[in-house]
Amino acid sequence: MKTSHPAIGRYLWDRPGSRSIWFRMAVPKQYQGQDGTKIIQRSLNTADRREASILAGKFRAELFEQWRGCVVPNEEDLEEAATVVGYEMELERMDAGRVGMRNSSISLFDANVGWHQSELRHRMRAAATNDSKTVSYLADEIVDALGWMLPKHSDGYARLCELFRLAGAVDASTDNKLIQRVGQRLGEAAPAGQTILELFERFAAEQLGAGKRPDTVNGKRIVVQMFADCVGNDRRLAAIGRDEIRDWRNAIAALPRNYRNSNAYKNLDMRAAVAKAAVLKGRTIDAQTVNSKLSALSSFLRWAVRNGYADTNGCDGLFVDADKAANERCPFTVNQLNTILGSPLFKGFLRDGAEHKPGNVLSDDWRKWIPLIAMFSGARIGEIAQLRVSDIEELHDRWFIHLRDDTKTGQHTKSRKNRMVPVHRKLEGIGFLRFHAAQVEIAGGDETRQLFPEMVANSRDHIGAKASKWWRRYLGKIGVKEEGDGLGSHAFRHYMADELRTAGFLDDQFGPLILGHQKGSVTGKYGRMPQGTATMLCEMIDGVKFDGVNFNQLCDQA
Repeated sequence: MKTSHPAIGRYLWDRPGSRSIWFRMAVPKQYQGQDGTKIIQRSLNTADRREASILAGKFRAELFEQWRGCVVPNEEDLEEAATVVGYEMELERMDAGRVGMRNSSISLFDANVGWHQSELRHRMRAAATNDSKTVSYLADEIVDALGWMLPKHSDGYARLCELFRLAGAVDASTDNKLIQRVGQRLGEAAPAGQTILELFERFAAEQLGAGKRPDTVNGKRIVVQMFADCVGNDRRLAAIGRDEIRDWRNAIAALPRNYRNSNAYKNLDMRAAVAKAAVLKGRTIDAQTVNSKLSALSSFLRWAVRNGYADTNGCDGLFVDADKAANERCPFTVNQLNTILGSPLFKGFLRDGAEHKPGNVLSDDWRKWIPLIAMFSGARIGEIAQLRVSDIEELHDRWFIHLRDDTKTGQHTKSRKNRMVPVHRKLEGIGFLRFHAAQVEIAGGDETRQLFPEMVANSRDHIGAKASKWWRRYLGKIGVKEEGDGLGSHAFRHYMADELRTAGFLDDQFGPLILGHQKGSVTGKYGRMPQGTATMLCEMIDGVKFDGVNFNQLCDQA
């Protein structure tokens, strides 16, 4: 007699009274409509557990393949099916019948018309009395033909029958709201090859051909994808109204900050995230970010207007008033810098993944050096993350960091220009050149080797994304950063701008040369204080004294 094993393995069941092991699995909620059951049970016809485990795995895979091949129709799918099959195809059949009577006698023609009138009255009676018997065969045929997951007992099946009744109770000059609604929707459908995202790819190709940066184009792609998900990708651009763009903008403004990276909003689409954010009452996207996304969509719509795919740019006039002063990012304070440099990352941490906890592990990789280079150079995280060993160069008895914009090497700067920033004497003193020499030795003559090989570009082609995200989280864990305060690696740039002004340099001087701004006036947005060849660059960097900042711990490690 076979002994019962209550827990013999996942999906395996020792069914009482059976000689064989059974497969048993709960049907995922989204697939429960297919056969109306919540639990699937089936004999595996074997008492061998190893064989049963293999068979169970195969059967489970077959079930999921079958379920994924089915579609659960939404309200629009049901309406269109009922209209096309119950109305348009019926009209075509009636028209064909009348044409076929062209050479028949008057009596036969009258009989044909009488039959159709009788059928129409029959359909109208069915619609008025909620009688689904006359249309259930149509529902069965469409469900089978389209592979819909719509069992007869479901609400969706009942709704389909109801729509068939409504669609069939009309004549050729219908004023039926269902027919009008579906007709309008089908009239808004994009022609083949002209869905929103298909048109965007044409726009993207032109942008890249004109020399736009791939990460810039990818950023616009993400925004347009969000828009298409909201209004419907298969819509004609010309059919999308200004009110829909306004509603999308308002939805963007109601999104929580960084909702895509938050577990609280995992797997939620934009509308669901907005609804949940209203309940959680967290911080939402700021006005400048809303305008940034609206600007990305606007550039695509301008292109669409020029190319005849849209009549107007619905984004015009929809940009929100943004208080830049309210969103201005602040530099690190001296106290914050001392907290950072005195934190476990730079003094000794517990282990990888717990860099904020004290311990005896010392880092000598990107976690340590990318923030320090940002502090002493004012460079952006992405510009630092892409550095190669050959980008640290010695010129005129001084070491420089060469921040490159080169399509051949895949390196980029925001200004799209190269610049050289001298290595600060304090950065030398805490061991950066020693670290660089070690990386050169590892490279073994390969000058293209990355200085920080752990840095890999993400899906948006941002090579500094990993470091930037990690650094923001680290600042939060050591108590320097609060959610939504704007502090991150950029605060080093603001601090550098303030220090350069304190040293007597003007924004128009250090903005393009040190910080990499296209125009000196842009630098005026950095920091809080008013404004003021190789030698000049060194004078600028050496003028930054970091008064009050304690580097003793780092110098002891050098």
